[in-house]
Amino acid sequence: MTKQILMVDDEQIIRAISTRVLEIGGYQVHAEENGVKAFEYLRQNPGVDAIVTDYDMPGGNGLELTEQARGNGFKGPIVLFCSQSPETVQEVLNAGADIHLGKPLIPFTKLSETLDKLLGN
Repeated sequence: MTKQILMVDDEQIIRAISTRVLEIGGYQVHAEENGVKAFEYLRQNPGVDAIVTDYDMPGGNGLELTEQARGNGFKGPIVLFCSQSPETVQEVLNAGADIHLGKPLIPFTKLSETLDKLLGN
């Protein structure tokens, strides 16, 4: 069965590239531009297997999305794009993210490889 990924980033080009890379990797992807829209989608679509989100976005950031998702029982992996500062990394892990990836993500295939490991593919 195809795994469903919720991809969240305010930068359209990052959403588009990430979505395409994940689709090539065999995932079904739904993309949103901020955490508020993403959380609403997540509430209405309980079949989401994993969340990939940017940290810094207007209209609901990735940290808030992570906390809301975990607070509402989301058990799947959450991958958060963020800076590599030790404080930020600790903050996202404390919020419930499973792993952080630096941005910009080069190569983008690292995203698919990370999800493959987290989802056991």
